[in-house]
Amino acid sequence: MALNFGTDIFASRPVSATGYRSPESGQDEVSAFLLNAAQNTFETIYTVTTGKTFYVSSVIISNRAGNNAIVELGVSSSTVVEFFIPASDTRIITFTVPMKFASGTAIQGKTDQVASRNGYTLIGYEE
Repeated sequence: MALNFGTDIFASRPVSATGYRSPESGQDEVSAFLLNAAQNTFETIYTVTTGKTFYVSSVIISNRAGNNAIVELGVSSSTVVEFFIPASDTRIITFTVPMKFASGTAIQGKTDQVASRNGYTLIGYEE
């Protein structure tokens, strides 16, 4: 079952400096971007590095279409979480607890709009 943006595991606030790691932590910061033109088809945003775990702390989604959009993040073409993004708007979603993805996982995105050119940015770290 997909999670909805309205649940309490999300906090909407600006992305801040990376205070979750120290220089000796062994964590690598990751910022991955996809400009998605497909409708109802998952496209890969980022594939987790082999031997690492990816913790997504924030997602930035930009809907450059003139219509409202339902945007989804998924794995193996299955929805993990979905968001409602108003027309011509950008949302920054910060997870209170980072989403965790295993080594080799392809994190994907899709939209319900035709050629809406949604922009997805995943921000987090691998270790």
